[in-house]
Order: sequence, then C-alpha cells, then structure tokens
Amino acid sequence: LPQRADNGYGYTCVIESTGYVEGDTSLPLTGDDAARNVPLPFPFFFYGQTYDSAYVATNGHLNFRASSTTFSNVAIPATGLPNAAIYPLWDDLNVVSGTGSMWTKTTGTAPNRSFVIEWRNVNFYSTTLTVDFEAQLNEDGTVVTRYRNIGTDPREQGNSATVGIENATGTVGLQYSYNTAALSDGQSVKFRPPPTGRVGGTVTDANDGLPLAGATVRALDGTTVVSTATTGADGRYDLRLRLGTYTIEIARTNYVTSTGNVRLGEDGQVVGRDVALATARAEVSATELDFLGNEGQLRSAPVTLSNTSTSG
Repeated sequence: LPQRADNGYGYTCVIESTGYVEGDTSLPLTGDDAARNVPLPFPFFFYGQTYDSAYVATNGHLNFRASSTTFSNVAIPATGLPNAAIYPLWDDLNVVSGTGSMWTKTTGTAPNRSFVIEWRNVNFYSTTLTVDFEAQLNEDGTVVTRYRNIGTDPREQGNSATVGIENATGTVGLQYSYNTAALSDGQSVKFRPPPTGRVGGTVTDANDGLPLAGATVRALDGTTVVSTATTGADGRYDLRLRLGTYTIEIARTNYVTSTGNVRLGEDGQVVGRDVALATARAEVSATELDFLGNEGQLRSAPVTLSNTSTSG
C-alpha cells in the first residue's frame, strides 16, 4: 500500500511492532492538565527547525514552542495550540500521583541517540482505564510512538484521541488517527522525515580571522526562509534541509552580508560553507601627534584615516 504522508512537507508513517522502551529517569510531572519543559539531550530536527527542549503535557502530547495543557483534542493539522507538536495519545488524561508516572530515557551514542518520553499507567480522566505509551525522538529526525497495556475498551484504543505530528504553524501535519479505535497492545507508529542534507561551517571576521559569534544564518527557497541558525562562540552553524537548492544568507550587525547558493541532491549529503564576513577597519596614518600651545589657543594637525578592510 502507498505510504501515508503529510499534506505538504514530506513526513511519512508506517506501523511497526518494536519493543516498548521503559524510561529510567523519573520526570516530575503529575496531575491533571499539567506541563513541564524538558531539555533534550541532542538538537532535534522537526519540520525544518531544530529544537533543544520540549514542553511535555500530561494530556498525551509534547511540543517545541510553548507550554500547553490543552486536553480537548482536535483533528490535525490545526492552527490552534499546541503547534510544532507530537501527539502520541492526545486525550483528557490524568497522571495520578502514586499510581501514574512519567519517565525519560536517553540511549545510544552520537549521531544515533534516542530520547524517550513515557506516560506510564495514566488514567483517562474520570475513569479507571489506564494505559502506557511513549514518544521516542531519534537523532536522525524520526519519531516513534509506542503503546502498551491497551485493552479491549475503545477508549484505550484511541476512540477519543488524536495521534500524529504537526508543524510549527499548524498548517501541515500527519494524522495517524482521530477519534478512532486504531491502537493495539504492542503497536508502534514511526514517523519519518523526507530525505535531508546538511549545510554547515564556520563564520569568521575577515579582518582578524577570529570566530564570529551571533551571526544569523538563513536558508531561503526563493524568497521564503525555510530554516535559520545562529553561530555559537566558536563561529559554527549547522542547518538541516530537505533536498533542493537554497540561498544561504549570513549576516551580522556592522558586517557585509554574505550570500551564496548550495544544492543538496542526496539524502545525508553534507555541504561545508565557511564564510569570512567583512567589516570596516580604521587605521590612522600617524602613530603619535605632538602639540604645543598656550592656554586658550587652538592647534590642529592633519590626520589620514583609512579603511583597510575589504568592505566599502
């Protein structure tokens, strides 16, 4: 059968039966309609952007934009909050302290690490029904949702829940199920991004050759900005992009903006682009000046000021 895909970016999903991975680090998040920001152990690529933390909610969802405790699920994509979201089981849930719990776990080594966020023995609100489920974020950009202790009750199977993923504006998403009893015990759903490549390098000051922190790097498809990054203290940046041709624009206040085109034609391709940004550098012709004058007198001397950089 054809792969199921989202409505514009290129994520696909497939049903799997991979083993459930229990978290090993307690996440202090309990109660009804609660959320918490959780740092990620590696930068996570999702719908064209890279994130370093996630807002996890007891109601079976997480997102990368802002805290949200929304319990009333809707069909996706939808522009209402949350956005830039993963919905392993978006429903009105309650992580009851003492019986329900939340966990995380990091496995693997770079560049193949995984981070699991687990909802364990959580209740559907005002019921005695409980389930286990999790979302696994992989360093390659894939997302896996898994389900355990799913019984015969349609509520446990997802007939009041949303399962899927959604971009940062809520305009593109891949809905696996909505208010449909489509889940089963031991089931996994893997969401895979489209083929991508990377553009990265170091930005330096053209005058002294030192790394330039705080430069803004933008990837443009025509006039549309598809990804952004900021150079760190070491001047480095890294962009992950879908295959295609892009204009890479690198700018910083008081520096001449650099632009250039790159093409990514193969999955996993890496293109290096180091840039030295030019800025003015003033030099005075005389190393020292001597003046002799009496009180109240004005003395002057010519000084030549030159811009010796490559910028105008």
